[in-house]
Amino acid sequence: MNRCESFQHLACILRRSFGLMPGAVLLVACVTLASTLAVAQFSTPTQLVFQNGWVDAGFTTSHAMVQESNGIVQFRGSIEGGTTSVAFTLPAALSPATNVYIPVDMCNATKGRLLIQPSGVVSVQAETSFSNAQCFTSLDGVWYAPNPAGYSALALINGWTNAPFSTSNAAAANAWGAVYFKGAIATTGTNSQPFTLVPRFRPITNVYVNVDLCNATKGRLIIQTNGVVTVQAETSFSNAQCFTSLDGVMFVQ
Repeated sequence: MNRCESFQHLACILRRSFGLMPGAVLLVACVTLASTLAVAQFSTPTQLVFQNGWVDAGFTTSHAMVQESNGIVQFRGSIEGGTTSVAFTLPAALSPATNVYIPVDMCNATKGRLLIQPSGVVSVQAETSFSNAQCFTSLDGVWYAPNPAGYSALALINGWTNAPFSTSNAAAANAWGAVYFKGAIATTGTNSQPFTLVPRFRPITNVYVNVDLCNATKGRLIIQTNGVVTVQAETSFSNAQCFTSLDGVMFVQ
C-alpha cells in the first residue's frame, strides 16, 4: 500500500481549503508522513533494567533500550557481563503472548539468541561458549511482534508443524514495503520447504534471511520470487527439524 493513501482524505480537504494542485498536496502529505515515522522511531524508549550482573553500552554502543511502535517491540544497544543467562525482564505491556526466540550477534561475530517469555523474562543463549554472550550481546536490529494481530497464518506443507517449544503459529504480514514473520516451525520429515508464500508476501528477487535454529544454531530461509521458502542449516539439518524460529525475520519487497 502506498504510504500516502491513508492521507488522501486530508489531501482533499487541503486542496479545497488552499486551492492547491493535487500533486503538491500529496507531496506535502508524503513528506509529513515520512518525517513523522523518522521522528517516532525510538521517540519514547524505555531503558532496560538489568539483572544478574548484566550491564549495557559495551563497545561504545547505545544504552540498551526497548520500545513498542505500530505493534512491533524493538530493541537497540548492547549488553555485556552477566553471571547467568537471565539479563532483564520486560514490562508487561511489551511481553509476548508466547515464547519468542530471536537471533543476536555476539563477541567475535558468533551467534546467539534471546529467549523472551510471556512473563517478560529475557534470557541470553549462545551457540558456542556463554563467554561470547558475556563479552558482547548486540540488541540492535532485534524486534518481534508480541501478538498475532494483523498477521496472516502461513499454510504449512511437507509435514512441518506449528509452535514448537511453546512459541506461536507461523504467520506473516506486510506493511511499508516489507514482509514480517512471526512464530516457529518444526518437522520430523526431510523436506526443507515448510510453506509457499502467497503473492502479496513474495519478494521481487530471491531473498536470504537469517533464522534461529535448535540450540541457538544458525540457519537461513531462502525465499524465492515464486513464493517457495526453504530452510537451510549451517551445520546439521536436524537443527532445523528440531526448531526453526521465524520471529525477528523480515525482508523488504
